[in-house]
Amino acid sequence: MNGSLLIIFDKVLKIISGLVVGTYIARILGPVDFGLMGYSQSIVTIFVILSGLGLEPVFIKRLNSDFSKGSDIKLILKIRLLACVFGFLLFFVCAYFYVKDTKLLYLLCIFSILIVCNNLLIVEHINYHLGKGRLIGIFSIIATTLSLLLKSVAIFYGANVYIFSTIVVIESVVVCSLYWISITDKLCKKKVKYTLENAIGVIKNGIPLLVSGVSVVLYMKADQIMIEHYLGVEHVGIYNSASRLIEAMYFIPIVICNSLLPSVLGMLNVDREESLIKYRYILNKVLIAGIFLSLIISLFSELIIYYLYGLAYANAASVLHVYTYAFPFVILGVFSSRLMIQDDLEKELLKRSLQGCVMNLVLNYYLIPVCGIYGAGLSTLISQSYVSHFSLLMKKETRKYFLVNNKAIISFRVS
Repeated sequence: MNGSLLIIFDKVLKIISGLVVGTYIARILGPVDFGLMGYSQSIVTIFVILSGLGLEPVFIKRLNSDFSKGSDIKLILKIRLLACVFGFLLFFVCAYFYVKDTKLLYLLCIFSILIVCNNLLIVEHINYHLGKGRLIGIFSIIATTLSLLLKSVAIFYGANVYIFSTIVVIESVVVCSLYWISITDKLCKKKVKYTLENAIGVIKNGIPLLVSGVSVVLYMKADQIMIEHYLGVEHVGIYNSASRLIEAMYFIPIVICNSLLPSVLGMLNVDREESLIKYRYILNKVLIAGIFLSLIISLFSELIIYYLYGLAYANAASVLHVYTYAFPFVILGVFSSRLMIQDDLEKELLKRSLQGCVMNLVLNYYLIPVCGIYGAGLSTLISQSYVSHFSLLMKKETRKYFLVNNKAIISFRVS
């Protein structure tokens, strides 16, 4: 089994465990504790992105040009390690002094470990670069299987929210450790002297992508934070039960982009037209799958929520009905972003992410008090559709990407 199939298998395993084991966790914890768990993760996710400094896309680009020398690669890794350790300490201090709820404070402390682990997962791209995607798939399956077993035991004994949160962190620690062990002999052993100017240059390259990443997280996670503010943590749990079902499918475009697009987009400077034809073909097929899944989920949203979560989460059906239609736009956004990064248009990505962030915050501000959690789902759909697709039409520099995506949409066919 090749690397791509193993990674897809791991993601499918995550989805199945999320649907089966995850729903049991939601039932055991109830909307309040389940909402508190999701709320804690949302806050930590913002710090994860901030601590990453936007260096992951920069790291991927440098792999192709600098891996044999290793200088920039090792510099980026060192900067990211220092940044996430500092972010972890800063987060811990802020949580300790500003969070008054004891249960929330404990959960934030548990999830804070992800600030370090999730940022260090950047080394997986080294194995991708060396054509060892199979290794990544094996490591991910090991961590997912361990997490699944631990969660099953916790469910059997009716564990509390702290235990389930710890298991989430254990999965990340395991896969992070395996990735780092696998690349210790791959990096250049030659000692390189770094200057402050080199470090500042690397950080500057990541700033536009950092702001873009923060914007993306805000318009994907701010809804839960604002729901807690306006409606309470119980509604966060209900909303989270629906949103997680859709977000579990986001791996589809990401895995395909990681495995298929590098070779396709790598030929842009050689034969752009041929590369774009292959790009549109891949996008077309992924869109077919995405739209089909969204329609099925929307049609059966009430049944899905009832059988998975029970009556306590019945109000999540309306959220699921509208939230699912954001998925095709996520696909468009992931694909067009990779194309724009290849063309060195990171600043345009930043601008549209900021626009989407502001749009989502404003929509949530007005719609959540009026429409409740349904308003949060609607806000996500509107902002996601704008950021991922319609914003490309607004500027001359990005209009060609809008047309490329439209050609993939217009050529919508199953054959």
